[in-house]
Amino acid sequence: MFNSLLPALLLAGLPGIADPFSHANPRDVAITHLALDLDLDFRSRSLGGQVVLHLARSSPRGVQDLVLDTQDLVIRTVAAVRRGRPDEPLPYVLGASDPVLGAPLRISLPPGVRALRVAYRSGERAGALQWLDGPQTRSGRPFLYTQSGTIHARSWIPLQDSPGQRFTWEARVRVPEGLVPVMSGELRSRRGSISRFRMTRPVPAYLLSLAVGDLGFQAWGPRTGIHAERPLLPSAHREFRDMPRMLRVAERLFGPYRWGRSDLLVMPPAFPYAGVENPTLTFVSPALLVGDRSGASTIAHELAHAWAGNLVTQATWNDVWLNEGLTVYLERRLVEALFGKARAEEEAVLGRQQLLEDFSSLPPADQRLRVDFRSRHPDQVLSTVPYEKGYLFFVMLERRSGRASLDAFLRRLFRDCAFRSLSTSQFLERLEAELPGPTGAWIEEAGLPPDAPWLGSEALDAADPAAKRLGEGSLAPENLPARTWSPRQWAWFLAGIGPSLDASRLGALDHAWHLTRSRNPTVLVPWLVLGVRGGHAPAVARAEEILGSAGGGRTLRLLYDAMLALPDGPARVGRIFAQARDRYHPLVASSLERHLRLRPAEGGSP
Repeated sequence: MFNSLLPALLLAGLPGIADPFSHANPRDVAITHLALDLDLDFRSRSLGGQVVLHLARSSPRGVQDLVLDTQDLVIRTVAAVRRGRPDEPLPYVLGASDPVLGAPLRISLPPGVRALRVAYRSGERAGALQWLDGPQTRSGRPFLYTQSGTIHARSWIPLQDSPGQRFTWEARVRVPEGLVPVMSGELRSRRGSISRFRMTRPVPAYLLSLAVGDLGFQAWGPRTGIHAERPLLPSAHREFRDMPRMLRVAERLFGPYRWGRSDLLVMPPAFPYAGVENPTLTFVSPALLVGDRSGASTIAHELAHAWAGNLVTQATWNDVWLNEGLTVYLERRLVEALFGKARAEEEAVLGRQQLLEDFSSLPPADQRLRVDFRSRHPDQVLSTVPYEKGYLFFVMLERRSGRASLDAFLRRLFRDCAFRSLSTSQFLERLEAELPGPTGAWIEEAGLPPDAPWLGSEALDAADPAAKRLGEGSLAPENLPARTWSPRQWAWFLAGIGPSLDASRLGALDHAWHLTRSRNPTVLVPWLVLGVRGGHAPAVARAEEILGSAGGGRTLRLLYDAMLALPDGPARVGRIFAQARDRYHPLVASSLERHLRLRPAEGGSP
């Protein structure tokens, strides 16, 4: 049996935490280790093979049912695995599929069975998988990646898909000749088309990830390096060269890094997020390759997840603020240590602005930190609330108890609860015991409570007079005091202008500062929204280019909404979406369809 099984069993946390987003029954039978053996077929766009699940049973002497989560999987066989004996077929039932939870796979376990093998294949609609053709990649070769969060791991592996359940894993992956697989674990060997990986530290299902493409690798040091499609590798290595220093500073602030390596993987343009925090291997968007290392905050956020999220994990997706709010707090502490307090303040003020914008469109129930996503898919409900309101919660704790006291509390949390999952109630009990004080209004009430910290930034404030004067027409664009502005100051300035400029004045601003040609998304996205709404033709053309080449979900929504405001908006949006839909991640495409259909006054669904 796998040599890390005993510590994994001790850390499995039986009895398991009830999760409304999972069919599984870990209180009865829990997965402690899984072993994957997969073949990837790019022609049929499916992966298949088998998974061996090692189990801890609450009643090993009697017959028990093991319930697994699945989503659009084809189950071929299920069999008990016993040492020294041939596999024994087991009865199973694949239940009816729920639109959110998928279908439960119920397996009858005879006494004494502690491991079973499931042979299966992924379905055509696997939410975790995006298969990309050569024209959608930088190398011209096919690419596959998984996105297991929030609850999509069940679409490529039958397992217990809950952040409250952790297991170790190993994998054998066979890929087409010339392609290279990487995973969120340690590479054990690579011979020809077969690679083997393992993760000896217990993780929840959403942190199990795979990517395959024409990948190269370049190291920065003994613990850090970067994977990318070969044409991107040199520029990516230059862009993120602060990674070794960032890791050292993070360890000084938060405690030991417990995951071995901390590598990056630059994804194709269709990747719908700025970054995703897989253990040992963070996925990052190619949009961060702008030449000025301004994407360091995204890297800091994903690195901070190595402590808040990967090491100490939310119990269910209703507790997601524990992952994301604490991670944003750690991210900005890391940014402050690396780049100075002024930059951290700028990012915090912009984050609060985005939070207040989201509050204006969210129902009160979704403005709380502990949100009940009941009967809804977590992907469809997530907003900036767990991130930015969660961040403000920890800033409030820092100001109430002092930074030194909060730092000591967090380091103890990461030490004592390592490789465990906590609910909001469990976290608050620990907090009350060590840093007592009222927190109920933050957790259960909508909006921001009276003790929400005030955030300010002198650098952003300095851009306000210029925005006002330009909007009034008393300042010419070429006379803006913007030569030393940061991307965040530009974003604040553009938000301050509002919709006051017509196409002619937008053109003058663009001529003076070349905003449509900006490569930095912090500047480019708010500029394009402003330019498209104002009918500035170059901005409209650049927005169409971005919409047609994929990108992050929030960016796409903002640009589509701006397009809908044009005189021919509905028809234009319909044409662009029809041409680009297959380039988007399936989750982003379906989200955009829902979003656009909710706007009948502006033309309805494409």
